[in-house]
Amino acid sequence: MDFDEEKWLLGEGQYYEFKILYQPEKFIGKKIELNDLIFAISKYGGIMASIPTLNKIIISSQLTKGIFFFTCDGFLYENIEFSSNNQLKLIFEERQKKEIKCFDFFDNEELFLLFSDYSYFIINPNNKNDQITVRKLAVRQENIHQAKVCQNGFSYCTFQNNHQIKFYYIQNAYNPDKECLFKIPFLKELPRDWIFLSSQQSNLKSSEFQITHPVCGIISLSEQSEQIYYNNINVSQKKIQLPNIKNICLIDISPNNQLIAYLEKTIENFVLHILSNDYEASSYLQIPVDIGFSELKDLQLIWCGNDCCVIKFNEGIILVESKDQERIKINDFFILSKEIDGIKIITKKQIRFLRKIPECHLNVFNDFSSKPGYKLYQNYINISNRIPVEDQDLRNSKEQLKEAVLDCINSALFVLNEDDQKDLLKAASYGKTYLDYNAFDHNLFPYILKIIRITYNMNRQKIKRMITYKKKVKYLLKNQEKLFNILLTYNYHQLAIDICQDSQIRIKILIHWAKQLIEINQQSSTSDEVTAQKIIQQVKSQQKLLANNKLSYIDIVEKAIQCGKDKLALILLEQEPQMKKKFLFYQKWVKNRAKQQNTKIYLNYKKKKDLKKSIEYFEKALNQSLISKNSDLIYRTILKIDECLLEENLKFRIFYQKPELENHFKNILRLRLYECQNDNERIQSIYNYFDKTNQYQEKGNYLVQQSIFQSTKNLQLDTQLKYEQLQEAEKAYKNTNDENRLFNLQCVQDQININHFYYNEIMNKQPVSETQNVNNIIKKVSETKNQDVKQLQKLYKLSDKRLYLLKIRSLFEKKEYDQIELYLKQINKKKVIIPYEIVADIFIKNDQKYFAIKLIQNIQDLEEQINLLIEIDEPKKAIAAVVHSGNKKSFELLEYIKTKILDPNILQEINQQQQQQMLKK
Repeated sequence: MDFDEEKWLLGEGQYYEFKILYQPEKFIGKKIELNDLIFAISKYGGIMASIPTLNKIIISSQLTKGIFFFTCDGFLYENIEFSSNNQLKLIFEERQKKEIKCFDFFDNEELFLLFSDYSYFIINPNNKNDQITVRKLAVRQENIHQAKVCQNGFSYCTFQNNHQIKFYYIQNAYNPDKECLFKIPFLKELPRDWIFLSSQQSNLKSSEFQITHPVCGIISLSEQSEQIYYNNINVSQKKIQLPNIKNICLIDISPNNQLIAYLEKTIENFVLHILSNDYEASSYLQIPVDIGFSELKDLQLIWCGNDCCVIKFNEGIILVESKDQERIKINDFFILSKEIDGIKIITKKQIRFLRKIPECHLNVFNDFSSKPGYKLYQNYINISNRIPVEDQDLRNSKEQLKEAVLDCINSALFVLNEDDQKDLLKAASYGKTYLDYNAFDHNLFPYILKIIRITYNMNRQKIKRMITYKKKVKYLLKNQEKLFNILLTYNYHQLAIDICQDSQIRIKILIHWAKQLIEINQQSSTSDEVTAQKIIQQVKSQQKLLANNKLSYIDIVEKAIQCGKDKLALILLEQEPQMKKKFLFYQKWVKNRAKQQNTKIYLNYKKKKDLKKSIEYFEKALNQSLISKNSDLIYRTILKIDECLLEENLKFRIFYQKPELENHFKNILRLRLYECQNDNERIQSIYNYFDKTNQYQEKGNYLVQQSIFQSTKNLQLDTQLKYEQLQEAEKAYKNTNDENRLFNLQCVQDQININHFYYNEIMNKQPVSETQNVNNIIKKVSETKNQDVKQLQKLYKLSDKRLYLLKIRSLFEKKEYDQIELYLKQINKKKVIIPYEIVADIFIKNDQKYFAIKLIQNIQDLEEQINLLIEIDEPKKAIAAVVHSGNKKSFELLEYIKTKILDPNILQEINQQQQQQMLKK
């Protein structure tokens, strides 16, 4: 058959269309051929990309100087020349030394480029600011044989000395640390072909490699098992009578994952085996194919929709159906690209689309057809041309009329020509007027018009995306997120909003739009106030479409900070509807600003503006925590600032400006006293705080307490340190104007004298009573009965919190970790006195994560609990906490966890939990 024909018959009434989509005048130019370049074609009617072929002499052309992207009609969309930046120079240098192992598009339409040295690049042609992502896999002694893209990840095959074959799978190319290894010990030679099936594609419901066996059959390699099928050596397959398929050279799976095709090389020619994808051969066809003299490297097996297979050979293609075959000769070099409902065929002069013609379309357009659809369409054409027609018979037969209307509608969804679509829909509308009201679904027309309008708008975008109804239905009904990810890649925000029905996805679209607006305005003179106002107004205008869901500004704020728009970030953060999220972000911001600014700003007072800005972040965080009136949140904020902010003058100024903050800070100092017994820097910081805030009475009391509970397990050193602490306490009391000044001085001087006596005894090596040892005091407090403890508490002037903390410290020293949880529950029964997270933090520092998790699970605030679990790298515990809580907002909390997690397995588990919740509803 000739390549120039556009329609032909294959088998019994099976027609195929070979439609010319575009005839580009300027695709790659006259001086260069398609086979001079390596091409990648994105799925779902997307863009194309090219890179020059290695070690091939090419006449000078601009296309040999970089990576070029083309629209669907063959026009230049974007070019990235190798000399434009250092990363591209690196690609060019690698191109000269190393072999490209994969050049293809991910599902999100970013380009993937893998080299033989395990380095790879991800290129986004639409993002000028962050166009190239560079990653490198763990370098191994094996060589990469071949790699294939799988959604937004990839799989690859390696070998060492032509044996020791291994397969690897990386689900997310942006996070290559998660890598799965599949080994086949008995495979000693490189396979002729292999495919990777995701858990959604595989009948095994797990990731699976199908690999050609060197002699006979297919090796199925999954995470759980390793099997050989279609090989009569396998005893288990004899029971279900699987066919014996030898010398398989090519494999491909149908778009709906129901059928799989194997091309077998026989002595004389080839045989195509088409089987159900279930290893049971519930459906099986064996079709001899005469390919002729072609080398295996020139062959390609690809499905054309779910209806037939196409075999590419050096002279053209062969269409193979169950009962017929058709050979199409193509004189030019050509490229095949698999689509959901057909195959795109690209030559230098034409871009065509091969697909099966549905029966409804044949009913309407076949010449001399006797079908009702043909009559209705011809009647409408005649009426529109003012030619009188007799259509009483069709109008009176309601069943035939309904069939005709549906044929016209379905044919309109198939055709790509807009004028034909309009005529078909008008013919259907004309016929519908003669049907009874209840005889037709009146919601069908608005739905069809919406689908066609979306298709029309997508085809009118810059890349000229060729998208058919079948692609659109697959997007809308099965995988909405995939469609919207592609639309957002090209920044088609308004189109995405028009299509979208899901409020959660609408929120993602708005967030993406806001981020892009911030990036665009970063390079312009637009003020932060104007940008913030645009974002806030747009969110408000879309609020009705978001139903009861409220957009969180946190992701947008993070983008503003990345772009150096701190003022914009503060304005937007004020709009955040969830107080808890706002507080947690302030807290995180405080920590990050401290890390960035400690060495640059706080020790360099010349930068007054930066200093003022940084202090503003800390004060904002504290104010938000105070507004919440949650003591746990306030304590956590103060702890973070105390930990992050190194410049003491600024820290003390922040805490001393409000009495409630000062009291909280003092309590924290007391509660964490025993943690820093050997932390001289922290102890000195506490002393400095009292000095710089003129709290000499507090300093003296603190030093006396320190001297009582001083313990280094070295009696001589303890006594010396006590003596020094008491002397410092005496100096502090001398600076006070308190009415108890003289009494305090007299008490501390008495203690100095006693301690001096013991110090001399120790230096003279005389025994000292063990009852003076601080550990005995702690032990006595922790083991005394409740009524006696109160007497000890009064004797040593210990607060309740201090007493409880001493008990906890004693339990820590005895390693009675189970008792700590029971004790905390007892003292926090009515209200939280000792925050769980503070003790959990001590458990973490003591490498007792199990007990830390148990304490965190006692926190009443569920969102606070899941944040802490995520912070200690326990996302599964966080998910379990949400699921078992029965909280009404559990779906939103799971969505919140997804924003904090990168692990694809965890994300999959969250999606499963959300689906279960939706089913329950």
